[in-house]
Amino acid sequence: MKLEKCIEKFLNHCQVEKNLSDKSIKAYKIDLNAFEKFMKKDKICDIDKNDIKDYLNYLYNNSYKVKTIKRKIVSVKALFNFAEFEDIILQNPFRKVKINLKEEKKLPKVLTLTQVKKIFECLKNSEKVDKLYKRNLLIIELLLLSGMRVFELCNIKVEMIDFDDRLILIDGKGRKQRKIYISNDATLQLLKDVVKIFEIKKGYVFLNRSNKPITDQTVRNVVKNICKECIGLDNITPHIFRHTFATVLINDGVDIRHIQFLLGHSSITTTQIYTQMDDSVCKKIVMQNPINEMLSKTIS
Repeated sequence: MKLEKCIEKFLNHCQVEKNLSDKSIKAYKIDLNAFEKFMKKDKICDIDKNDIKDYLNYLYNNSYKVKTIKRKIVSVKALFNFAEFEDIILQNPFRKVKINLKEEKKLPKVLTLTQVKKIFECLKNSEKVDKLYKRNLLIIELLLLSGMRVFELCNIKVEMIDFDDRLILIDGKGRKQRKIYISNDATLQLLKDVVKIFEIKKGYVFLNRSNKPITDQTVRNVVKNICKECIGLDNITPHIFRHTFATVLINDGVDIRHIQFLLGHSSITTTQIYTQMDDSVCKKIVMQNPINEMLSKTIS
């Protein structure tokens, strides 16, 4: 079978049988198309361990980060595992290739609670009152209070909110659902206000000026612009908010398995990075003032 045809069959399998998200399938497609473009052999059955090694060397020589190389190889390996299972190939070349990619462990970048406080105070003292300002304020509060991912926030619909029980049902990675609780009264009221002023009866909560669902990039721009205005930093991303949320909980003594659930991590290994904070980082965090308490005092 031609490599191109096998990739097409594998992607269809991911969509129909494995029910993977569109985002995951798109990532597979990008990685596998790059692999196909590199390969000089037309048929997947002709690809051997030396071809895989050549591809690894190619990725290394083009200065890809270890994390990126890992992802690309995982995609290709998944293709060959599928091909072997379906008897498209007799022997999987990955069984004869040892891959040892060690990624340098980096501590996640976080905001200090002093910086978070400045952001809240800056937003509270703003003279803006239009509906986009309220939407942006809600974006900041939800990201900092829940640690949710950008795409999770963008996909929140009114039907996913239970105002009485103060919770939002989130669709996370792999379409795994979890509950996000809103303990802060001001944030809960702000959520109600946004739904009301945007006149949302059903569908997405976060809309743009044209009442269309906002994009991930819009959220990133909102976070970047607000942080630049409030704390003078123009390189802050929503994921740094997520890291900050987790780090505050770790330093407040919350069990790591609870944090794993709140972040929607499938493996606790991913969450454990937040327990590796060294003294120089820990000293920057005011442990006795959790974000939720701070928000209650600064935004009413």
